[in-house]
Amino acid sequence: MFDAPPFSYWFSLSKNVRTIALAALAAIVIAAGAFSFTREAQTPLFARPLLADQLADVETHLAAWNVPFTTTADNVEVAVKHRSEILLRLSLAGVPRPHIADSTETLAKVGALTPQSVLDEQTRDGLAGDLALGLRGITGIADARVIVAPANPGYFADQSSHEASASVRLTLEPGAQLSPETINGIKTFVAAGVPGLEPSHVAVVDDRGVALNGQAETGDAQAVALQNSIQSALDQVVGAGHAIVRAHVDVDPRTNVQVETKRTPLGKPLSNTSFSERYQNGAKHYAKTQSSADGGSDVVQSETESVAGTPQRVSIAVFLDQSLAAEIPRIRALVESSAGINYARGDTVTVQPIALAAAAPGPAAAAPGPAAGAGSATPVKTLLATFLPALPPLIIALAWAGLLLLLVRPIASVVRSMLPAPPQPAGEMPMLATGLAPEEIHRALSGEPPYTAATVIAGLPTPTAAAVLDLYPSDVRREIIGKLARPRSPLGTDLAGSVAHG
Repeated sequence: MFDAPPFSYWFSLSKNVRTIALAALAAIVIAAGAFSFTREAQTPLFARPLLADQLADVETHLAAWNVPFTTTADNVEVAVKHRSEILLRLSLAGVPRPHIADSTETLAKVGALTPQSVLDEQTRDGLAGDLALGLRGITGIADARVIVAPANPGYFADQSSHEASASVRLTLEPGAQLSPETINGIKTFVAAGVPGLEPSHVAVVDDRGVALNGQAETGDAQAVALQNSIQSALDQVVGAGHAIVRAHVDVDPRTNVQVETKRTPLGKPLSNTSFSERYQNGAKHYAKTQSSADGGSDVVQSETESVAGTPQRVSIAVFLDQSLAAEIPRIRALVESSAGINYARGDTVTVQPIALAAAAPGPAAAAPGPAAGAGSATPVKTLLATFLPALPPLIIALAWAGLLLLLVRPIASVVRSMLPAPPQPAGEMPMLATGLAPEEIHRALSGEPPYTAATVIAGLPTPTAAAVLDLYPSDVRREIIGKLARPRSPLGTDLAGSVAHG
């Protein structure tokens, strides 16, 4: 029943070709199975499609967390068993953020017959979206919302005029704190994007509703910046872990204005006052005269304003490892120079040598205790976490190596059959073991030209030669007998006759 197509074509192929085809099919099946085994079931991460900016947010966070995912047109596919965990992690990070329409999206809804009032509203909304998207890229800001109130010139008598203003609401990242310089930069950025808007008319608040006015009411931000600057410098000088820096800055929360007036005389005394007093007793008369003269002067008036947040006192403490006690004077001088210490206003710098655990571990750290033994499994877990992901590709590579080893001999046989037989030297007979069966000799001579087969058969015993010739088709057998390179004998005549009758 296997003679019908396509089995007839299959069995018409040579044995080597069929072996290679089966091996290739087995390799494809093994590779497909290994791919299906290593590939986890995927599912869409979100139930609703995402917009372009939301999709970019999700991709950025998943790539930063090293989470495998596949991006589609409007969603992200992840492993089914990790979907809930990834959703929770994205929710805690506030991703995806709400979509904000920019100018391109808002103005795409405008047509030729759109009223001017609607066109102005769409333009203002698009401008606010552009500003909010720009604020999202600032370090420490997770999200932003901008509301722009355009200027109203008040064309009619019953209309009140007002200048342009803007409100900015910021969502800060956990633990983030914006410096006064950053807040002032945000105000300038928003004001530069709105025509006729001044930075002083931009209000900035956070999620708590606290106004961020760009003025330092406390010295915490200045202390942190000063502390980080000195700490990084000491880490480079004495090495990391050999010094700990703490800083405190007292600031003046008031805004002080000092006015100074200076008068310079114009070549004469600035002012002159004279008194004259006379009394006549007989006439009972009393007279008193007072005169004053002003010579003129140049008046110069200067005004000095100190904004809120001006440092009043800086205190720095440096905890130095006791092995570096000899370096205290040099380190104190470096701290004073880098921090701009002014002892006249009450600044202090204290450098105290102490024993730091990070720099000089004690005996308890040298000898591993029970806690060290309990944590000995951590390297094993790390090793497994490192090599387990590489196990499926290793299995696939080993499977391919085994298939190649199985295909070496069939491929070599096919290649050998395609190559022409090397010419035999004159007078040299191929050596065959006389104990071989005629079928094995015939299989060994398959594909050889008639003259080669005749040369080999001529060296065989007569019964073996006759049995081998009987295995050939009649036309091939006739060509081989015609090329036998040996004297004819009665047996040869009988063999030729038997061939002729066969």
